[in-house]
Amino acid sequence: MIYWLFTEGRAILSGLIAPLMCLTLLMPLIVSAMFGAGIQRSSGVQSISGWKRGMKLFTHGIVLLGITTLYLIFLGDIAIQPVRGRQATNALIRAIVGGPENIQHMRLFMFGAMWLFASFIVTLGLHNGMKNGGWLRERVDRLRNPQVKRGALGSSHFCTQREYKRFRREDPEGLILLGAFWGEDKRRLDSGTGKFCLGGEDIARGILTLGGPGSGKTQGIILPAIADRMLAGHSLIVADPQGEITAHVLKYAAVTRHLVVVHDPTSTIGPRYNLAEGIDNVSDARAIADVLVPSAQGDNKFWTDSAAALLAACLIRFDNLGDIYNAMNDLKALAQSLSSKKDDASLLANSFIASVGSDGKV
Repeated sequence: MIYWLFTEGRAILSGLIAPLMCLTLLMPLIVSAMFGAGIQRSSGVQSISGWKRGMKLFTHGIVLLGITTLYLIFLGDIAIQPVRGRQATNALIRAIVGGPENIQHMRLFMFGAMWLFASFIVTLGLHNGMKNGGWLRERVDRLRNPQVKRGALGSSHFCTQREYKRFRREDPEGLILLGAFWGEDKRRLDSGTGKFCLGGEDIARGILTLGGPGSGKTQGIILPAIADRMLAGHSLIVADPQGEITAHVLKYAAVTRHLVVVHDPTSTIGPRYNLAEGIDNVSDARAIADVLVPSAQGDNKFWTDSAAALLAACLIRFDNLGDIYNAMNDLKALAQSLSSKKDDASLLANSFIASVGSDGKV
């Protein structure tokens, strides 16, 4: 059997050396890239099955054939040596080796054992490289995500021509920004088209725009994005703390026929929302109070927490913020109102009521 491998088997494999060498080098890389980084998604032991198992077995077979071909080509002539006279060789070894009587069976048996050992080492190394977390799979996966370069801008960098390719494809659910776009090494990226096409997934994640005053953030990004979404028939919630873009949105709405509702807490004529309406339990009251009175750290934490508790009690007791504001003008009357009933409001304001009752100073 070993003699056949080193003679006829060698001749067969030698004719296939070119494709075998190519597959031996490429298959582990291709399969590792297909498997990717193994991510644990359950508490159980992960095991490969189906096509992955078949691809892994096929890769092991190809690599073993490639290693065997090289082994036979380089050591085949050395392994088979003629012998003169009678040789005292174990009958079992002669049966395993096979071949004519005029060769050194023991020598060929040793080369066969060395081939088996080399195959075992290669199989073990390939298994460790292609398993979940193996060195080969991790190295190939890192090629998919190149190492981050750090410089004057930290890990950030200007867009490259390769990265910009996907931003040339228009997406009906996305956003197209018009202008001129430069990236790494001050190279023009849009090839003169003047378009920067964001996909639907991109705009769902949000857009961060940085620039100094008057640099065109509103005119170049914010207003086109709002107009594009309104033209597509979407409903929007626009936060405009400084009131800079409200007039523009109203002009867009006149074209797209959107209904615009402007909520301005400082306006006496606009739509209003009563924060105290329907508040009848501690959890709802504390949720609103914690937003209106952010918690401080350090020595001021006690005071902010006390203020939030008092506001939460007032939200339960009074009907609107105007009544709460007016009640703050007379703290003793406020304490009496909060303690008039034994409910959640009186419990939240317990410290305030006790303080007013003791010395009237809060």
